[in-house]
Parts: sequence; C-alpha cells; structure tokens
Amino acid sequence: MSLQSHPGFTLWPWLTLFLVLRVYVGVAYAQVEGSCKDAGHPTCCTGTSCQGTSDNLTACFCDRDCYKCDNCCEDINETCPQEPCVASGYLSCCVEDNCKTSAGCYCDKLCYRFQDCCYDINTISCPEGTVGGDTYLLFANQYAIRRINLDGSSLKTVVTGEDEAAIFGMDYNYRMDPAMIYWSDTASNSVMKASLNGSQVSIVKSRGLGRVVG
Repeated sequence: MSLQSHPGFTLWPWLTLFLVLRVYVGVAYAQVEGSCKDAGHPTCCTGTSCQGTSDNLTACFCDRDCYKCDNCCEDINETCPQEPCVASGYLSCCVEDNCKTSAGCYCDKLCYRFQDCCYDINTISCPEGTVGGDTYLLFANQYAIRRINLDGSSLKTVVTGEDEAAIFGMDYNYRMDPAMIYWSDTASNSVMKASLNGSQVSIVKSRGLGRVVG
C-alpha cells in the first residue's frame, strides 16, 4: 500500500514544508556565496550592472554600495575592499588624537600636508585646507618652552614653568588640530600640555606619578 492510498494521507502539507525549507536554506546560504571575479569584476564595479555570480536566490554585488546594503559577494575584500576612512567610521575629518587607520593612512586635514591621506579622503567631508602655520624650531631650557623661526628670527616664549628649572621631557603631537606640546613639570610633579601658541594649558596627569623628572 502506498502512502498516497493510505486513508487520511494528503501530500500537499509535505510538499509545502519541503518548499519552505528549500527556500529558507537557499536564502541563508546565498548570503555568503557568490563571486565578483567570476562575474568579470576584478575591481570595484562602478557601472549599472554590478551583480556577482550566484546559484542561489539572493544576489550578491560587487560595488561599494554593497557594504551599506549588506549584500556583498564573498570575495569583495579581494576585488573591492572598503575605503579606509569609511571603514574606520569617519564621515568627516578626523579630529581625534590618533587619526591613523588600520591601512596605515590618515583621515585628518594634516594628511594633505604630510601626503599620507587615505585614498578615499575626498569621498568624506574633509576638503584640503590650511592647517597650522609657519615652520619653526621648538625647544625647552628648563625654565620655559620657546619657539624660533628656522632663520633665527622671532624668538617667542610659548609657556613658562611654575617654578625655576621645572620643565623637562618635552614632546609634541603635530597631528592634532591645534597641535599640542607636552612636558614634565617637576615643581608640581605633573605632565602638562598646551597648544603651540601657549593657550589651553592644562594638566594631563598629576597623581600616582611619583617624582616627575623627565
């Protein structure tokens, strides 16, 4: 006796279940399967037909928009890697202390000066502009931090110590906007910072350092 002739047996519920399972498995599998190279997209697709090859119900794509739509083909990182600035979350100029991406390039305005911008810097809101000022030499003599032009002119005092012979261990971060200088103040046993024009003087760290000497 066949199942079809068995009293009470109907075939349609089993066919329905099979079709549902088939569609579900196909969609889930298609999210990770597909190729840009096989579809003839060895680099980022910029045309109107950017679909990759796939034998499943869900199509994958080979353009940069696929990152936003979450439908990239599985070999997208080989053919069209995501832009460093965008991948790092920068939609405008980076203003953090460290604007270096995992790709080794930068996403701040200073990158134009140092020629180390990420290649997608022009796709975010970070146009080239004037940052900083003249080039000069920065030095400390324990009593003050001073700056002088490279031709020896215009000697200026940036900051002075709270006590005599109190400034040691000077450093700076030129990639900030504005650029900042740091030093050890032996009078207060603190690490201090200020902008290059002497403003924004503040304490970075003062507790738990012991005796600060450099």
